[in-house]
Amino acid sequence: MTCRSGIGSLPRWRGSRLALARSMVTAWARSPFGSAKSHAATQLSTAPSLQVRRNREADRPEIARFPSERREAGDNRMAVSVPGVEAGMDGLLYALLVGIDRYPGRPLSGCRNDVQDAAELLKERAGGRLRLRMLLDEEATRAKMIAAFQEHFAECGPEDVALFWFAGHGSEQPVAEDLWWLEPSGTAQSLVCVDSRQGGVPDLLDKELGVLAGEVGRRGAHCVAVLDCCHAESGTRDPDSAVRALPRSHESVGARALLPDLGGTVAGQMEETHVLLAACRTFEKAMEVRMEGRRRGAFSYALVRALRESTPGTTVRDVHIRTRRMVENLCHDQVPVLHPVSPGGLADAPVFGGAVTPPAVPFTLRRIRGGWEVDAGFCHGVTAGATLTVRSGGAEHGARVRVSAASAGRADVEPDGWQPDPERAYPVAVESLPAVPTTVRVTGAGAAALEEAIDGLDSPFLSVDADAPTWTVTVGRSAADVRMADGTLILSAGGEALRDLPLRLDQLAVWTYVRDLRNPWSRLDGLVDLEVVAAEPGESRAPRDSPALRPDPSGEVRLPYRYDGRTWRPPEVFIRIRNRSSRRLWCVLLDLTDRYRMHPALFPGAFVGPGMVAAAAHGRPIPVSLPPGRPERPGASALDWCVLIVSEEEVSSAPFNLPPIDAPPLRSAATALHTWRNRREMAAPGGPAGDWTTVLVPVRTVIPDLPARR
Repeated sequence: MTCRSGIGSLPRWRGSRLALARSMVTAWARSPFGSAKSHAATQLSTAPSLQVRRNREADRPEIARFPSERREAGDNRMAVSVPGVEAGMDGLLYALLVGIDRYPGRPLSGCRNDVQDAAELLKERAGGRLRLRMLLDEEATRAKMIAAFQEHFAECGPEDVALFWFAGHGSEQPVAEDLWWLEPSGTAQSLVCVDSRQGGVPDLLDKELGVLAGEVGRRGAHCVAVLDCCHAESGTRDPDSAVRALPRSHESVGARALLPDLGGTVAGQMEETHVLLAACRTFEKAMEVRMEGRRRGAFSYALVRALRESTPGTTVRDVHIRTRRMVENLCHDQVPVLHPVSPGGLADAPVFGGAVTPPAVPFTLRRIRGGWEVDAGFCHGVTAGATLTVRSGGAEHGARVRVSAASAGRADVEPDGWQPDPERAYPVAVESLPAVPTTVRVTGAGAAALEEAIDGLDSPFLSVDADAPTWTVTVGRSAADVRMADGTLILSAGGEALRDLPLRLDQLAVWTYVRDLRNPWSRLDGLVDLEVVAAEPGESRAPRDSPALRPDPSGEVRLPYRYDGRTWRPPEVFIRIRNRSSRRLWCVLLDLTDRYRMHPALFPGAFVGPGMVAAAAHGRPIPVSLPPGRPERPGASALDWCVLIVSEEEVSSAPFNLPPIDAPPLRSAATALHTWRNRREMAAPGGPAGDWTTVLVPVRTVIPDLPARR
């Protein structure tokens, strides 16, 4: 059973190790050193001259000027906010199901079956709470689909669930220049309505669907969209399978061709207001297969089955994991997609409504095409020889698997002394890694108690080593300092923060590892650029090709505040990811702050097409300011390290989340804590496929000296 309180963010521990760790950390907290009576706030420092006092009032989340961001726990940077999901089984379930088989010229066979089976499931689950509308074949024109969406979901409120399910053809088209920032792939995905491409009727873009769903989500409803279609045309078909895709349209669609009343705001409505379950990635095919004597979409068949096996508390993420496992075993090169993926967001609400429950651990064990694998790899610090343990809370809780081979974002594993059920997916966490951990030397009056507490953590990446330390920790009766080998102050903790020092050291090791993440043998080095562009006053969308800011001699991009005669105004920037290679590459952008916070909110992960440019934050200007509590006066500054992970294969961004180190200790295991190890080697030449690299851009926000008075 995963512990969620106290030191519950350490889910790897076996029972006896957990009890030991609890006793060790508790002993430290109750010692004369960890139980200082002073309630002085934690102090942090990236240099001896910069110390920031924690402001508890300012630590409360607030809506920032960037519409889809919030400030969290007193930090200064960008975390996507999500509406609270409070819908429950007491509300109504509004469902709009669209199935199109009879397309002119290129019919399908299983789409009506898909939505009819979904309808039967919903009737069983919701009973009298269900408000169902279906559009089949000739009924599913573009105009009727838009009207049905707006009309049927018009009454959805905070207690209700809105479900849109589409089964039919999908396609793609070039993105117009005025909307380049919408699609990292360079192509816009679309749903093919029954009258699409006839008489000038366009497809329904997925971004238009996002606007429609966003309007419903912003009214407080729990909105879920299911898309069983694809956007990659297939060159072959056989009697037992078909592809749900039409040829790519060569005509681009600009903002003026979007929904008349929403086209002007499509770009500004990208906050997380709904959750999407899609049949496959943008470059893959969604297959029709024959199941139980009928033609079905592989994705819809698996999703209905996963929903039938679910309980009222089963989250969208849980259903996605089960569905993905089934689809990947039914079809080759079809990987279902969940969006958004951030832990604690909409994906962690029950499918049919309820409170958000963050996942206990960030990785999943599943059987794919005859072998067992986990969705963790080199970029997560996991290599051959690593051990992971099951954290299900069931009979198999604590069972181990060992990594036999790893690539950038996944690893092949072998069960160690047990037989997992091939029909199940298991949550797993890293237990141990075959690498040298981050080490600390502890000195001072409280050294013995802190050493015992660190040993009790049983951390895979932090240990005590007086002979070859990475850091030195000096402990007094009311404060402790953490310094690098050259004497640079990293962290000062006093008062309440001193009690949590072992956990904060653990987090600091994780944060440092991610900042220094490198693959010295990558062939991708230099192929992708991370560009920071100053936003001009009134500029609302990222320019595609304007010059990026150049680093100063220290290697930092400097962003000065502007004084308007009365107050200091923070700068705004755009961030671009430019793929100069000839292949699509997966990119995740991490923001690591000088309060040792980490998050992937600006660009959680997507494939950027060859020669394409992607925009972080959906192309909107990003206000960059000092964190609350840091005085806005000349000389004050904040430093962010923007780390771009570039990979040939998908890399999960879910583990890359840490709160500011001066916030309360981590309560959720769905973070990078205890899934990482400070590695000296990541991949050897000639290793498994899945090349990856990183790009690091330090960004310093600074308040300059006041201009001289004339």
